[in-house]
Amino acid sequence: MRHIELKKDPPLFRAYIPGMRVKPTVRQTQRSKYVNKEAIAYNKNQHELAQELTKASYLWMDIVKSLYKEKIKFPIEGPMIISYTAAYTGKHLRDDNNVRKAVEDALVKAGVISDDDCVILPGADRTRTRIGAKENYLVVELRRDVGKKGDLL
Repeated sequence: MRHIELKKDPPLFRAYIPGMRVKPTVRQTQRSKYVNKEAIAYNKNQHELAQELTKASYLWMDIVKSLYKEKIKFPIEGPMIISYTAAYTGKHLRDDNNVRKAVEDALVKAGVISDDDCVILPGADRTRTRIGAKENYLVVELRRDVGKKGDLL
């Protein structure tokens, strides 16, 4: 487990999942999700990722409750900013948008967020896919950042 830094305001959700290899989103039809090998592998990966995110959400609730004396209620609603890092051991490039969509779909399936339409992405500096890492892993963080004028950044 990685060291968790205590900040003034905790993120809405944070998860580090070692060994997780996120499969990018695959276009699916009603038939292809049962026939297409890529769609079947994607759906299996989504199920595994959702299970891991569900476990992480229970762990995150306990951490926030014990360290910050606050309660977090899932699913999280309203506008939020997602930042993630998906690391892969191979050298094969992946489309960042498809990886982002896969992460958002898994967050919805796990019950962490209510709908992936409320996610705001401020830019590529907060989301990235690392190629050639020493191990596969996924780090996801959700937060509400407030700017100087009180607007959501």
